[in-house]
Amino acid sequence: MTPGPASTPPGLWRSLASLALAPAVVAGMSLLAPHVRLPESAVDLLTFAGACLTALGAVVLLSRSPVPDRARLALGLLSAATIVAVAWTRSSSALSAVAIAAALISLAHVVGDFIGSHIEHPGHILPACVVASCIDITSVFHPSGPTHAVIESPRALALLAMSFPVLGTHQHAPVIGIGDLLFVSLLLGVARTHAIRWWKVALAAVAGVALAGAASATVPLVAPNLPAAVPALPAIGLATLLGVREMRTLRRKDRRVAWVFMTGAVVLAAVTLSSRFLLASSP
Repeated sequence: MTPGPASTPPGLWRSLASLALAPAVVAGMSLLAPHVRLPESAVDLLTFAGACLTALGAVVLLSRSPVPDRARLALGLLSAATIVAVAWTRSSSALSAVAIAAALISLAHVVGDFIGSHIEHPGHILPACVVASCIDITSVFHPSGPTHAVIESPRALALLAMSFPVLGTHQHAPVIGIGDLLFVSLLLGVARTHAIRWWKVALAAVAGVALAGAASATVPLVAPNLPAAVPALPAIGLATLLGVREMRTLRRKDRRVAWVFMTGAVVLAAVTLSSRFLLASSP
């Protein structure tokens, strides 16, 4: 019998469909948004929720049907090239927002899932969450932090955070950053590799992002001098550790090293952040 032409594996089609989710939603909402009029409070909430649910939904679906290993490098390079191309053209159109959404989701999945699938034990997520949270908090709130600089630059923010159409306008607002999406992809990769229920991680990610969003809306009211953008990664990590027992359970042989790294990260973050107030008080 002569074999027929090779067919595309079903898993690849699922991966492609998952990759298409975020840009398709952003594109559709870009067409619909200018024609919808709602109160400003509802617009802000729907923009935040729409962006977060779309982005998290895409990375969750990708974790269930990950991009094949042979295509990861090509997809990562294509995603990075897309971001560079949008930055070079300085475009702020709806098409650019769609391209950036596709690139950020793809890059977050490629990098995060690869790292997560190579983590030896799920308990390693505990020190990873603490260290990553300390870095993220310092990066956001210290004036010299990379994330602080990105937040202060609308152009950089549009390239490194997924934007979502704002109802009643032709504008797109950046909502969730690539670092948060990469970390969620990493957690989902760990869950898949170690047979942990994926929906626990997904619910924890949604809860963490919602908590960060609520904090972001509250901070300007109670501390006007702090950046309004609150890092979501610490909240995602906290929700994951509380909701997924396997990811907070350290093996006995890992405990000493993990505690050294966690303690060092907390102390370094505290010292670095305290210098912020010294800088603010200096003439």
